Amino acid sequence: NAAAKKCAEVEARGGELYEILNIVAGTNTKRMYDDGDVDAGVISCGQGVGLAHDIPTVKDLLDRIVNEAGKIARSLAAN
Repeated sequence: NAAAKKCAEVEARGGELYEILNIVAGTNTKRMYDDGDVDAGVISCGQGVGLAHDIPTVKDLLDRIVNEAGKIARSLAAN
């Protein structure tokens, strides 16, 4: 989003910490959540975000889970 891009620009030019803090401040994030302004701040995320490769529908996700569970069950039964 716009805030993340601005933060990256400040970091790239060697900007000061206070500049970054002004972009990522909690008041901006609160505005994102409360008002729906997705460009107001930066949402932090954990390492698990690197494991997300797509955003399936609920049906597709459940189908995947069922299929994977079936494969595992068949594999265990074969042993």
